Amino acid sequence: MKRIRKESVPNNESPIKVIPIFNESEIESRHKEYENLSLKLFDSVFKDYSFKPVIIDYGSHTETIQYNYCYDTFCPNFGMPLKLIKPRGTRSIRNYVNTSVSRAMIPGLTCNIMEYVGATKRVSGNTFTLFSNWSIAEEIKRLETLSLTRPVKKKYTFHNIGCLNTSIPTDKDKSFVRYGKTKSGSIRYKCKTCGKITNVNDNLLTNFNYGQKRNDILLRVLDDVLLRIPIRKICERNEISPPTFYRKLEIIYQKCLQFLERHESKFKNLQFEDLYLTSDTFSYALNNIRKKGKGNKKKDNYEKAQANEALTSMNAVADVISNYVFRADLCYDTEISLEDIEKDTTEFHCDHTYGYLRKNQRIHEYSYHPKPPTKYDTQSLIDYIELNSRFETRKKFVNGLHVSKGYTSIAQLHILKKQLNYNRLVFVSDDDKSIRQAVFRVFKDDFEDNNAFYFLSSYSKSKKLKSTYVEAQETRRELIQFGYNVGYKKKGLYELAIMKLEHDLKSHKFVKIKFVNGVALPKPTNMPIVHPLPAKDEGNRYIRLISNPPFITTDDMAKLIVDVNMRAINNFFQELRRDINLFERPLVGARGIGKTYIYANYNPKYGHMLITIFRTYYNFIKVRKYYDGSKMTPAQRIGIVDKKYNLKDIIYFR
Repeated sequence: MKRIRKESVPNNESPIKVIPIFNESEIESRHKEYENLSLKLFDSVFKDYSFKPVIIDYGSHTETIQYNYCYDTFCPNFGMPLKLIKPRGTRSIRNYVNTSVSRAMIPGLTCNIMEYVGATKRVSGNTFTLFSNWSIAEEIKRLETLSLTRPVKKKYTFHNIGCLNTSIPTDKDKSFVRYGKTKSGSIRYKCKTCGKITNVNDNLLTNFNYGQKRNDILLRVLDDVLLRIPIRKICERNEISPPTFYRKLEIIYQKCLQFLERHESKFKNLQFEDLYLTSDTFSYALNNIRKKGKGNKKKDNYEKAQANEALTSMNAVADVISNYVFRADLCYDTEISLEDIEKDTTEFHCDHTYGYLRKNQRIHEYSYHPKPPTKYDTQSLIDYIELNSRFETRKKFVNGLHVSKGYTSIAQLHILKKQLNYNRLVFVSDDDKSIRQAVFRVFKDDFEDNNAFYFLSSYSKSKKLKSTYVEAQETRRELIQFGYNVGYKKKGLYELAIMKLEHDLKSHKFVKIKFVNGVALPKPTNMPIVHPLPAKDEGNRYIRLISNPPFITTDDMAKLIVDVNMRAINNFFQELRRDINLFERPLVGARGIGKTYIYANYNPKYGHMLITIFRTYYNFIKVRKYYDGSKMTPAQRIGIVDKKYNLKDIIYFR
């Protein structure tokens, strides 16, 4: 079967389009009012736009994005849109009240639950941060574009200068003759008029590595990358230069994208009864270096800070049961530039707009370009000079900008929700606020329909490995003793764990009742329950339910909790650090003072490529042993393939 050569799609050429939140007349009005209004007055005209859905146009269909609502499942206002409760002229009462979150004065909303408790005055409930729906849509576009591929379109010159013939071989007008093939499999066409011979490569099977003369080197480079060999050593072993290595890495990355596109499309035909998802954030240090020609002296303290290692995050989501990693995305936009930020600021006046209406609010620290203070601006000239100096300094360093992990997490889960089919969702994470709010915002419908549970899994990470092993063994002995006490001597540990949880849940309450204005409202107790089967490196592990649970029997709840863990995502992170040299933790220098980030990469673009390559290897090639004794890859376990693949299958796309 002939397969078309494909390549990844740049973000600026993506077929996915995000419709701006402001129309042309509103943009024109903002241009006129920008110089004549203060920031507060300028923004107050459009403050309700924080609830305005943003449209993403996919060409064949569209979808709307609106994730600004209460995400506390215990709150009566959970998932509710903005609505009017009581009209009072200019001071009408609504179900959300504009406020600020934390001392940083971040714009947010407070729930007004007076209508649910029968009060005549405002009753404050949950307070939460406002996100920019526009920026969430832009992040969704970025992540979806990263997974897109398109046929390679190479421009060929079929005629010499001055040739009267203007046709191409596909015109079939008999003006060309086939002139054999090259050693790499490209077809040769000869113009009958001018005699120019052109090599045309359009068959992936006959030329699997896109015209490379040494087609065996891709396998060796991929094998070396997965063996944790430093890049310089890989170049020495394969007798190639660093630029050649990165070109080979890009080819391997394209192969992985096509391989994933082929197999992960099967998820749309897969139905999960209970889908267990777990998510966490991975951090590594990025060596932030200047661009060429930008000097080699640090001019100020801020530039010194920029030149040092920059903390970069990656969000990943995995299946608890099979260990399959659905997504692993770097919180870094490699294609956006500060010039793009400057252009958007000029067009949409993001400097006089609160974060929830900015197109680039997802960009960490550089969501807008500082502009000189206007006549009614509250910002001083000194503050502007300082902000602008930092902005200009950042231009000297490597391309791309960090993205706030909250936006990446929402976009990631939004994409997964569309791809996966399930009857009930069980989500597991540690106590990470950015992940928590993303889950409750994206899976709002599942929680409202009583088809979702959200558990927090935690254990002490400060204990030594020996102590955690002792604690885990003691917990297992207590579990076995429990089996003897209740007369289940021959049961396995898994079955005993379910029975132990059933016993403990009879006296444990995840929810309590709180009375507000005489009305009973559910509230979380935040009381953890001890998991009877912790891992040896965890010690005592505690489980908390942070979502408002639907009606469920004690034995069903016990069966849910026994499978609650974060080992799938933790294993992926640990093996990524061990197997890929660039993601290793910082090393201690020879003097024993301070840390060195010698193996950290300079350009996050290649970090993203390595993560995608490793995820492909981890899911389809690396065999794991599961608790039932079976040995298979996560892709086999989850049910989208029926065999173990190898590196040749990825490179040759078999």
